[in-house]
Amino acid sequence: MQVTIAVDFTLSNLEITDVNSLHRQMQHGAMNQYEKAIFEVCNVMCKYGKDGCFNVYGFGGIPHYMGYRN
Repeated sequence: MQVTIAVDFTLSNLEITDVNSLHRQMQHGAMNQYEKAIFEVCNVMCKYGKDGCFNVYGFGGIPHYMGYRN
């Protein structure tokens, strides 16, 4: 079995700084909603994977290092 994860970075999830964003960065190392879901699913699935590795893809976002700012 192989686990693949896709994370939606479109603006429908709001900006990372918005308190209602699914991607918001929490303080003191707490996990946001996406991180909690991914952690829980992978925690179970890693026991069934053949190598303990996961494919992770992100879509819908433009990284700041590419020069885009809104």
